Amino acid sequence: MPHRIKFEAQLCAPREQVLEIVTNDGLIGRFGSLDASDGGTSHRYSLSADYEASIGGGHLLTTAYGIAYYLNLYSNFTFYLNDPVNGDQFNQLDNRKVYGWNGNWSRADTLFGYRMQNSAGWDIRQDRITPIGIYDTVRRERLDTVREDNVRQTSYSIWLENQTQWNDWFRSIVGLRAENYHFNVESNVPQNLGSKTAGIGLPKLSLVLGPWQKTEFFLNAGQGFHSNDARGVVATVDPKTLEPIDSATPLVRAKGAELGMRTEFIPNLQSSLAFWYLTLGSELVFSGDAGTTEPGRPSKRVGVEWSNHYVPMPWLLLDLDLAWTRARFSDYDPVGDHIPEALAATAQAGITIQNLGPWTASIFGRYFGPRDLIEDGSVKSNSSTVFNLQATYQVNAKTRIRFDVFNLFNANANDITYYYTSRLPGEPAEGVNDLHSHPMETRTFRLGLLYNF
Repeated sequence: MPHRIKFEAQLCAPREQVLEIVTNDGLIGRFGSLDASDGGTSHRYSLSADYEASIGGGHLLTTAYGIAYYLNLYSNFTFYLNDPVNGDQFNQLDNRKVYGWNGNWSRADTLFGYRMQNSAGWDIRQDRITPIGIYDTVRRERLDTVREDNVRQTSYSIWLENQTQWNDWFRSIVGLRAENYHFNVESNVPQNLGSKTAGIGLPKLSLVLGPWQKTEFFLNAGQGFHSNDARGVVATVDPKTLEPIDSATPLVRAKGAELGMRTEFIPNLQSSLAFWYLTLGSELVFSGDAGTTEPGRPSKRVGVEWSNHYVPMPWLLLDLDLAWTRARFSDYDPVGDHIPEALAATAQAGITIQNLGPWTASIFGRYFGPRDLIEDGSVKSNSSTVFNLQATYQVNAKTRIRFDVFNLFNANANDITYYYTSRLPGEPAEGVNDLHSHPMETRTFRLGLLYNF
């Protein structure tokens, strides 16, 4: 009965986003800050165990895991817009433990002469955050508590799936997933403490025709969801102004479908092409800077994806993935219908060398196209291209060493770019709208060890 235990640790020093005009004028460096006290620390440790077994005539795979995460970050995104004297620095504190257990069981069956695969699974997770807080600060000295909460969020899900081969050229996949979330919040603002439970059912259907000439066609349709921040789900007042607000919807439904084809008609090439659409009931976003939930608008996305995996020689793999998306709000608003930060064009290409002794090496390039930053589409971010390198060495059957180089060519790009109002000393009291970016990490190295028990 195979089993595996894995441990991961990550330590980092997060940075803030910086006003682009300041870096362009040379007042500070690309990784600098207008306030030397901005910055912070973060760590993440994870431990997981996998287990496989043959049970009840089928195959069981299950994973249990635990995560310890800590963030203590001081940021100032608007500089002197809200507090012209002390500045707008604030502290985000997040100390959480995450526990989870998931698994699936599948078995091949025959019913009325039809071959089928039946599967069932579960997913249990609990987040314990004590505390999660936002505090107004000046040079890391606390001035006021915007909000401080203890949060416990627990989710349970079960799912069932049936895959049936009806004849040589037609098969179907039918599934149903049930999700249940329980949110519990203890808050320093009495009006924002409480608990809430919500559930949702999510069906899916796939129809696959073929193969003909090593080509098959598929239609997938289904529903998904996104959960909202527990604090926004139970909150009734703004934590700063104490003005009444609407609580966020706990679980927001998404509906989508795709139509496409997969082919191996060309020798050694696996290629797929898919056209898809996705609707979302609300683009609700929790604003960690302000400690409030901002109700969003419903949205619709349509796109196309083309993926290719080519093996010209046993030791050489070539990958190419291209995607294009049109993302728009689906209701009317005079400010416009473009969804800020939604990617339109992406591409990824890679080369992998393998089966040459214990070594495997790959290099991948990723391209993100310009993004709309405001609803009318008049302001856009720059595009970015970055390459990463990975090499692994198989020491023995149980031990593998991995070496990564991120941002291999030290690209001068940004992880994210925003457009909003901020204020520097001497600027108008109402502030100035401008670009604010978070720079991509410079060339970074990572060494890892994986051991299978």
